[in-house]
Amino acid sequence: MTIERMSDAERSELQHTARRVLAERSPMERVRELLDDPRGFDPALFAGLVDLGWTGMHLPEAMGGFGASFADTAVVISELGRAVVAGPLVSSAIVASGALLATSNTAVAKEMLPAIVDGSMIATVAIAGAGGHYSSAAVGPQWMPADGGGVVLHGAATFVLDAEVADVLIVFARGEMGIVAAVVDRNAPGVVVTPTATLDQTRRPAQVAFDRVRLQAGALLAEPTDGAA
Repeated sequence: MTIERMSDAERSELQHTARRVLAERSPMERVRELLDDPRGFDPALFAGLVDLGWTGMHLPEAMGGFGASFADTAVVISELGRAVVAGPLVSSAIVASGALLATSNTAVAKEMLPAIVDGSMIATVAIAGAGGHYSSAAVGPQWMPADGGGVVLHGAATFVLDAEVADVLIVFARGEMGIVAAVVDRNAPGVVVTPTATLDQTRRPAQVAFDRVRLQAGALLAEPTDGAA
């Protein structure tokens, strides 16, 4: 059943439920314990959030979600921030899934989105260049056409959230003909992830460098004519 926009009362109930769940499962003592964890988050807690449906509530049913509005989803996101919960829920289930919803490559979206919803895949988005900006002109990675089709990526993206634990990167890259977006295996040859030190240790950004990473045409989510949009 598709969920329609919640009423104020339903949204308030969701807020109270989220606050109670996070207080029980991720108290501040546990948050502090995870600061020295190499993963930076609690996989058991993340699995619990998946079971609650928080990784897919804003996605359409056809993609494995429940069809709630983003305003309703924002209630959960706000409570995650209030409780200082670390983990890839926002970078994967919100940001990366948003990019996949916008793509014209529906075959890739239909394959990846259910996996993001059920927690079997973690994805993140790589865009910003050295200055950390997300405008089209400041996109960090670069691309060039590959012989025989597809593209070759080079350059680097900065402040890529949860890149160390991601399975897949959705990379935006600029070239002479415009901006493309593509799906890249986090462990593909030529992909190098370097953690970035930050004051907020509950967030784990990284620089992701691309050294002549070859991608087939089927990995493209956006062609140069519509990548910027």
